[in-house]
Amino acid sequence: MFRYVLRRLLQMLPVLIVISIATFALMSMVVGDPVLVILGQDTAADQQTIDRMREDLGVNRPVPVQYLDWMRHVLSGDLGTSWRSPVTVTDTIRDRLPVTLELTFLALGLALAISIPLGTLAALRPGSPVDVVISGLASISLSIPNFWLGILLIFAFSLKLGWLPSSGYVPFLDDPVQNLKLMLLPTLTLATGYIGSQARYVRSSMLEVLDQDYVRTARAKGLRSRAVIFGHAMKNALIPIVTILGLEMGGLFAGAVVTETIFSLPGMGTLIIDAIFGRDLPVVQGVVLFITLMVVAVNLVTDLAYGLLDPRIRAMYG
Repeated sequence: MFRYVLRRLLQMLPVLIVISIATFALMSMVVGDPVLVILGQDTAADQQTIDRMREDLGVNRPVPVQYLDWMRHVLSGDLGTSWRSPVTVTDTIRDRLPVTLELTFLALGLALAISIPLGTLAALRPGSPVDVVISGLASISLSIPNFWLGILLIFAFSLKLGWLPSSGYVPFLDDPVQNLKLMLLPTLTLATGYIGSQARYVRSSMLEVLDQDYVRTARAKGLRSRAVIFGHAMKNALIPIVTILGLEMGGLFAGAVVTETIFSLPGMGTLIIDAIFGRDLPVVQGVVLFITLMVVAVNLVTDLAYGLLDPRIRAMYG
């Protein structure tokens, strides 16, 4: 198992390096002169002041040298300081991260709570009207863009019915009830697509497991249907779902960017959108690197969980 963990850790490094280089290079081309970004295009500052600021920021050097200097600071735990405010990127991420984590895990929990029962029910009655309805609903949920769904939910539940607020955020510890009210529509928006995909994955996996010899043997022994499904089939059918969840975490973070923008949630999504439009390179680079690290870490945890659940993985890597 140690070799398995070490191999996964070594595979993380190239991903982080490639994404950091690509982001740094692309943003360097888009941003242009950072001094003019900070001072404004119509600045009246003299050339000597501009040159001094370029030297202080280190942007008067070649881009590869700037990247290596930035990476040196990153390895020491310093993600830099925003060009738009005196706040460090690390502090900004720390302030925004709880909102994104809450939205992501609420959406993931809602998707699993709905998709696993629906997928299991569809697998137990393949070809029946129940299966057709569930499969149809899953296809519809996959086809709905989350930005359109978010706008539709705001129109229906906020503007027309007035049941829920359309935007804003209150920390859970400050006001749990208001927090849940504000997070309900964003959570539903982000979770809808994953409800459909997970339901289809669960259905497919359950159908495959229910056709295995050990399930038929359990039924032949006279075990009750509930015991066969939850004691034998479900446990093995969910093993592939664990891997799929890890792969979809990146999609959840990407969907959070759009969802947070629609509902004006002060999370990582709106942070990176504001930084891109403000051409704030340190914030963009820091947030992209942090999100990449989170996605890779989640995939690592998923791989470890898969290794613990599947004895064949442990046997393969020792």
